[in-house]
Parts: sequence; C-alpha cells; structure tokens
Amino acid sequence: MKARGTLSVAVAVALSSSCARPLTPPLSSPPVANAGFDINATIGSDVVFDGSASTDDGEIVAYRWQFGDGSEGAEGQSVVYAYSSAGGYVATLEVEDDDGETATDTVIVTVAAAGPTAAASVSPLTATVGESVAFDGSASASVVPIASASWTFGDGARSSDLVTSHSYGAPGVYTARLSITDDDDATDSVSVDVTVSPPDIDGTWTVTSSTFSCANYPATFPDNTLVFVGDELGAINAGGADGRAYDGAFNDGGFNIGGDVIFNTGSCGNATVDVTINATLTSPTTFTARATGFFALGAGGCQCSAVWDLSGAKQ
Repeated sequence: MKARGTLSVAVAVALSSSCARPLTPPLSSPPVANAGFDINATIGSDVVFDGSASTDDGEIVAYRWQFGDGSEGAEGQSVVYAYSSAGGYVATLEVEDDDGETATDTVIVTVAAAGPTAAASVSPLTATVGESVAFDGSASASVVPIASASWTFGDGARSSDLVTSHSYGAPGVYTARLSITDDDDATDSVSVDVTVSPPDIDGTWTVTSSTFSCANYPATFPDNTLVFVGDELGAINAGGADGRAYDGAFNDGGFNIGGDVIFNTGSCGNATVDVTINATLTSPTTFTARATGFFALGAGGCQCSAVWDLSGAKQ
C-alpha cells in the first residue's frame, strides 16, 4: 500500500500585452504674449517695441508686430518703429511657439506732435564794443511751421527776427536767448553767451559830418572840426577862434566830454557856451555824438538851446 502525499503544482499566468494601459504624453500649453507697457512718443521719434517678456513651455519661434496705423508691420522679438502722425494707436504682438500655437497682446501708443527745436548760431562769440554780432536761428527745426521767434540779447534789447544782428554798448558777458513757437503753440529755446571786450581806441578820431540847430535863435557853428587822439579829446576849432581844449575820455561804449565852445550868434555877437558831448561807438571804428548847450546874450533876448549832432570815424 502506497503512502498518501501532497502534490505541488506551479501555475504560470501570462498577462496579455493587450491589457496594458498606454502612456499619454503631457499636453502642451500655448504661449503667453507680452507686448510691454503702454508708450508715449512724438511724431518721427523711434519707438521700441519689446516682446522679450513673452513666455512658453517650449520655444517661441516667431514674433509678429502690427503697429495699428495700417503699415506693413514687422517681425522680431524687439523692433523699432516711428509714427508719422499724431494720435492714439493700438499695437499688437502675436507670438507663435514650436507647436504652432499662438497668442496675442496689445500695447497702447500715444503719439504727440513733436515740438520745435531751437538752434542758434552766433558770430563772433567774442566781440568788441560796437562790433556787429550776427544772430542766426534759421537752423531751428519743427514738424509744423514756426509761428514766431524772439531773440533777447542780454542787454535789454530784443528782436522778433529769426536772423538778425546786434552790437553791444559796453563790455561784459551777455546771455543771448532764442525762443521759438510753432503753430501748435509748442515752444523751445536755447541760450548762447557772447563776450564783449572794450574797443581799441588808440589813434585819431575825426568828425566826418555834423548838423547844428539852435532853438529860439538862428545861431550857427561855422567850423565842425573835432579831433580825438587816443582816449582824450584833442582840440576843437570854433569859427576860426582859438582852439579850445576839451577834457574827457572814452568810456566803455563811447566817450563823454565837456568844455567851452564859441558860437557865432550873428547880431548878438559870439557866445561862449559850456557844452557836454555824449558819444556812442556805432562800430569799433565809427561813432555818433550829440553836444548840447545853452546861452543867453544881451537885452535883446538872444538865447539858444543848442544841439550839435556829429558822426565820425577812426582814421
């Protein structure tokens, strides 16, 4: 009789591959476009559009810009564009990633009319008293027409001409200023310093023309010869009488002198009059002057408020 035992059986179970769950690749996210902050600009100025803040979980392969003014647009992460007209514009950025997905963002661009730009040319920048200085603002620029211009020369004088000239009556440093206004009432200004030196007065200065008037009485001044030597008055000949010395000197812008002169008053005889002469240099080599004085002679009422206008030049 055989002994009863235990039988072990190994069973292998094979799973069919058709029952396995397939692996699913992760879904791609679309890009995020970022056109940047709103922009203020002026006509003709370069506006930079920057889309570098745009993002994607892959790679952005294209940046396309439309500027909102009907132009062709441009491509690139960062582009530069200038508007030709004032107004408000909505610029659009479209980005595309390597999966072909796209996104857009907009930026508002406000374009204002460009104001004028004042430009001043001054020649010479270093002048002498009485020398003509040229002031030229013709290089000033504006998108719209320039409506008005104003020069101030720093000595109280001014001009409304864009191109002009001016001379200074005393040494110093003067700040000349050009201001312009365009048709949109936009303004700009620019300043230039002009250095003015005393004139070179060495030499002989003589009167080349003169006129004489005498209120209340027909007096005459027969001899209009006047000579200045260096910085002092040399002599004055009055009607063939003895030469009369005048004391005085050139100042910053001319000369001031005083002394006696003999006037021929006709029937009242000759009058010796204390005359003050104030002269101004009209250029480094020319001058104008006015002499004034008063006399009264005799019981006949011969009296005169004399005015003597002179002009002359350096010889």
